[in-house]
Parts: sequence; C-alpha cells; structure tokens
Amino acid sequence: MLHSRHIQLIKWCALIFGILFLVLSFYNVPATDDYHFLHNLHQFGIWNGMIHEYNSWSPRFASVLMTHLFLRIQDSWGIGYLLFGILSLVLVTFSVYSFLRMVDTHLSKVLLFSFRNLKPIDQISIALFISSIWFLGTFRIGETWFWLCSASTYLWSNAFFMILISRLFKKYSTTFDYPVLVLCAYYIGGSCGPISLITLTILGILLFSTSSKNNYLFDLNASLLRRKIVFSLVVLGGFFLIQYLAEGNRIRETFFQRVSLMGSLVLNMKMTGIILIKRLPLSLLIDLILTFPVVGIVGTKNKSEPKKWFKTIFLVTFSYFMAIFLFQWSITYKTQDVGAFRTLFFVQTLTLLYCGVFWMLAAKFGVLHKIQGIQHKIGSGILTIYLIVLSAILIKETTVTKRYHQACIGRVSYVKQSCNAKNVVEVNPLPESGMLYSSELSTDTAYFSNVHFKQGLNLNCTVKRKLFFPE
Repeated sequence: MLHSRHIQLIKWCALIFGILFLVLSFYNVPATDDYHFLHNLHQFGIWNGMIHEYNSWSPRFASVLMTHLFLRIQDSWGIGYLLFGILSLVLVTFSVYSFLRMVDTHLSKVLLFSFRNLKPIDQISIALFISSIWFLGTFRIGETWFWLCSASTYLWSNAFFMILISRLFKKYSTTFDYPVLVLCAYYIGGSCGPISLITLTILGILLFSTSSKNNYLFDLNASLLRRKIVFSLVVLGGFFLIQYLAEGNRIRETFFQRVSLMGSLVLNMKMTGIILIKRLPLSLLIDLILTFPVVGIVGTKNKSEPKKWFKTIFLVTFSYFMAIFLFQWSITYKTQDVGAFRTLFFVQTLTLLYCGVFWMLAAKFGVLHKIQGIQHKIGSGILTIYLIVLSAILIKETTVTKRYHQACIGRVSYVKQSCNAKNVVEVNPLPESGMLYSSELSTDTAYFSNVHFKQGLNLNCTVKRKLFFPE
C-alpha cells in the first residue's frame, strides 16, 4: 500500500508542479501562429474567425474557436494565457483523476490499494502528480503545453481522449455520461485528425471485442458498453467528418505530395522507427521510473505468477507499439513525414498509460516479490529526488521566464512606438524562453513568424530580428 510518507512526498511534488505550471502560465505570451489567429480575431471576431479559418486553412473548428476565445480575453484584459493555463491544468488533472477512478473500480479486488478510499485531497494530489509525469515526459514541453494554438489542439484532445475512455469503462453508468461523451467527441473530432482516427480505430476494436457472446471487458455489462461505444463512434465520426470535409483541408493538401496507401504503409515503418529510436527512449524512461512510486509499490492479493505476467506484458507491449504505428500512419499518409513534436503528444499519452499498466500487472502477478522489502524505500528515494528536481526547475524557470516575458512585452512596446509605413524595425533577440514556446522572430522580414507578428499587432511596418555576429 501507499505509506503516509509516500502520500506526503506526492503532495509536495504535486504542489511544486502546480506552482511551476502557474508561473509558466503567468509569464506566457503569444508566439508565432498565435499572432495569425489574433489577426483573424481582429478581422472577423471569435465565431466568424473560426469559420474563416475553417474555409481557408485550418479545419480544426473546436480548437480554433477556443484559441480565438482566449486570445480575446488576452487582448481585452491581459489574462487570457494565465486563464488558459489554469484551465489546461484543471482539464489534464481531471482526465487523470477520472481515469484513475475508472481503473480502480476494476482492480480493487486484486490490489491491496484503492484510489477511491483515499481522502479527496490525496486523490487530487496523485492525479496532479501523474499529470506532472505526463508533462515532464513530453517531447517538447513549450510547444505542446503553452503554445496556445498548439495546446488547444493537441493537449486538450489528449485530455478529452482520457476522459472519453474513462466514461466508456465506468462500472456504473449514468445519463450524464452521454453529454460528456458528446463533449469529448466534439473536441477530439473537431481538433485533431490523427487522434480522431486512432480513437475511432480503438472504438471499432472494442466494439468487435464485445460482439461475441459471453464476452465481457473487465466486469462491465457488454450490452451497455456496446451502446456507449456505438454512440461514441457515431458522434465522433460525425464531428471528424465535419473537420475532414473542410475547404481548408483541400487547400492544405496542395502543400503535400500524394502517396498510395501501400506506399504510406511501407514508409510508415521508417517513420515509426524514428519515433521509437530517436524520440521515445527518454520519455519512456522518465515515465517508467516516476510511475513506480504510485503503482509499482502496491501489494497484491494474488500469488507470484511471473510467467503469466510475461505473456500479458508481451501482449500489452505489442499493442502499445501497434497503437503508435497506427497513429503515425495517418500522419505519414498525409505528410510523408514523422509527426511534429506537438502532434506526437499522443505517443506520450500512450507511453504513460503503458508504464502504468506495466507496474499494475507487475503488482497483480506479484513479480516484484523479490524486492518486496525495499520497494517502499525505492519509491521514497524516487519521490525525494523528483521533488528536488521539480524545485530546481521551479527556481530556474521563474527567473528565466520572467526575463523572457519582460523582453517580449518590451519588444512589442518598442515596435509599436517605432513603427511607421516607411521603415523596417529591427529588434534585439529574445532571451531564453525556458519551458515556454519562444516568440522569436527571424532576420528575414518575409518569414512567416514575422508576417504573423506584423498582422497580429496590426503594424504598418515590417519587423525583423537583428543579426549579431560573434566578436
């Protein structure tokens, strides 16, 4: 079971992470494409700006609408990025909390640990702690968590994916489940094509798995589960179809070469290999180590069965790699390239789930019995080191991002004061942005980030970054 010492350490880690996230959100500022959406907002407004974007470039109507909304708040009151960060943290933590409660209902008979039996503050702390693992294991943190137009697309879609799965497998269903499923389907289907496709694939596999007689996933009523799956398939499929049929999609497609389905399948083996070899190892290691103190130290009511564990974990690992392959396939087919770091946040979601399942199965089959006497000491050691690391990150990021924030505000003020139709305004390079996504400009006035910056701020001059040569 989780000792009180572990709970206390987890609480401290969760607190430091929460403060870190709020600090980063407070010092966050618009970056690159955010200025493009700010320009849309100024021209057309929140709703009509989304429609314009849907017909001209980005079909992600749900996330674009959310981006416009928070840009309006930022433009009017200067707190849009802070509010977005707070809401993102709440959404992510709630998605983890919901998933943990769902899992607990199906494993409480096996493990000597129950998430539901903890105090509410302890439950929230554990959910926030796991959210910090999700955060720290991200390939590019600033690009995924704090770049507004990216986070509203990929971060939120992943959170709603977790909530959708949690609602599907709730042991006791209520009528409130269906509105939540609609919300999840709306946001996933209206924001992220690759996650929509992989979710539809997962739902299809689940529907097939429940179609045979006397086949029950976990200990749920199969007919009730099928109704939820079919409902989610139809609603998510509908919203995804709206996104897919957007005129903006037709325009975006002209920027990529066409490839046959079989050709993309072969190419996808290479793209998946790049993910597994170059991008995944560090994230997998972080997740595997940091999930141990929460899952790997719990006891089991079963005897040690390492052979069953090996067979089961082999199947889980194969499913994990196949999910990554299928997810990347939709990207490969479209772009003939590996997904951008922000797009691959779903791979981090799968990795976090895989590591949690890995330790759950290890606990269930008792394969850690040989280190049973020191499991809690290992867990305490990991949590203590993690607390120190988070504290060091908080201290550093507070200093770095404050300086970056002040430089960005100063740059905008300087450009507005110096700008006229006949001049080119040169600005100093920005300092390091830390875990935030940098709003740096190019030395080329025609570069897209410079153009977006000019349009978003409604400037009548051109802007470029100064080129400094080393002395």
